[in-house]
Amino acid sequence: MDELATRLTAFADKYGPQLADTVLTATRFQGYADLVGGVVALVIAVVSGWMVRKCFVVATSVNEIKDTGPYVFAGIMLACVCLFASVTALCQLLDPWTYAAIFSPDVYLVKKAIKL
Repeated sequence: MDELATRLTAFADKYGPQLADTVLTATRFQGYADLVGGVVALVIAVVSGWMVRKCFVVATSVNEIKDTGPYVFAGIMLACVCLFASVTALCQLLDPWTYAAIFSPDVYLVKKAIKL
């Protein structure tokens, strides 16, 4: 048992600082990944909201189209996509732990260690 403890102590002394820097860098990357996911969801929400508007404008303003059902159906489906993407973007972009992972990864790691 003492041999294992001495080996573990030697390993920690040799690779400790490098391992700590690697863990902090990986934590920052996780924060950036969450932030990028929120931005992508926000872009999807904006584009689908714009397309919802276009679908309903086409369905209500064009007199030559006899069947407006497909435009209304597409508008409803795009509205659902817009709602889901908006909620996802808000949850990811307004989460304070995303920014803690980027700007203060040591605090984020303590949070993960105590499972908050």
